[in-house]
Amino acid sequence: INCGAGGNNCQAQVNSGDNVTLNANPAGGYKFDGWTGDCSGSNCTVSMGSNKTVGANFKEKKRDLTIENFDNGRVELQGTADCLAPNNGCTRTFSKGESITLEADPYSKYIFDTWTGDCSSAGNSSTCNLTMDTNKTVGANFSIKQHTVSVSSQNGGSTNKDGNHTVNTQDSFSVTAS
Repeated sequence: INCGAGGNNCQAQVNSGDNVTLNANPAGGYKFDGWTGDCSGSNCTVSMGSNKTVGANFKEKKRDLTIENFDNGRVELQGTADCLAPNNGCTRTFSKGESITLEADPYSKYIFDTWTGDCSSAGNSSTCNLTMDTNKTVGANFSIKQHTVSVSSQNGGSTNKDGNHTVNTQDSFSVTAS
């Protein structure tokens, strides 16, 4: 019996006493979600001693977003603190075709560098827009903030560190005048 797609009702004549095995074939983007009526469970075979009514339920497949492990910041679903993923990662599920925006949020003393995975095309923008048409995986890279310290000697003196120096946010920098 082929009922086609889209909730069509159909019927077939069979001999009394025959066993009829039914198969549920989900359309793309859907998965089988159980039988109703004279069938239950994952398989459906009915013995035709009388008229039978059977239904097949389908539901839309969801799409998984996996945010990979990273340090020194977090990734949030825009507008919420839904998926704070440093160190252990996380997975969230969305409807097929749903549009989402992710935000990379560095911890203090750090800056956001780039996205990885399915957000890599967003480059160094701190936001990434995705359409959940397939399962997706993303990551974020953060690095320590750095500052430039320029040291120059004036009026006949000198220092032990004339010139430009790159210093990480958490580091101290000492200069001695001589």
